[in-house]
Amino acid sequence: MKKQLPKFLLLFVLLCTVLSCKKDHNNEEFTYYRIRINHYKQAINSRFIYVVQEKTAIGGDTWENKDLYIDDFTYEPGYVYDIEVMNLYQRDAALSSGLKVRKIIKSKVPEQTSFEVNLRLNGANLFTGNTGIGDYIILNKIKFDCGNLCTEFAQLIASTNRNIIGEFVRNTDGSYLLKGLKVK
Repeated sequence: MKKQLPKFLLLFVLLCTVLSCKKDHNNEEFTYYRIRINHYKQAINSRFIYVVQEKTAIGGDTWENKDLYIDDFTYEPGYVYDIEVMNLYQRDAALSSGLKVRKIIKSKVPEQTSFEVNLRLNGANLFTGNTGIGDYIILNKIKFDCGNLCTEFAQLIASTNRNIIGEFVRNTDGSYLLKGLKVK
């Protein structure tokens, strides 16, 4: 299945490239473009934001953190979304985002797929909890278990003020399990 996913994604990107990027509808011009939203969100400052690829970056290794609101889109963790959005800024500046879903392809990621989330950024902890007990919550929304890294995590918290990034896998209940730590 993993070997077929890159072929499917490449076919999807090629198909999207062939399609027109602009349409004229009732003398109004709408711009359509593609966004890929990853299966997890990134903790930045006091909130979670999307991890995305846009336009020609789709299918590559580079992802960006973006604070987006897309009308008619409901995010569910554990899925990668390939979305065709319609840019409505030219038509109606009063819309909440200016982006509206035109088409969505939703793909579940394999179990135990790892991902990285900020735990400390620019000197600020993005988690709460009792050090040593392992009862942690990222941005008061997602619980995480430090697993067999509780002692290492507690020591890291106490010994540095640098950025800390956790490598996680998702538990079946939606919480995260810590599998690794990085300091930047």
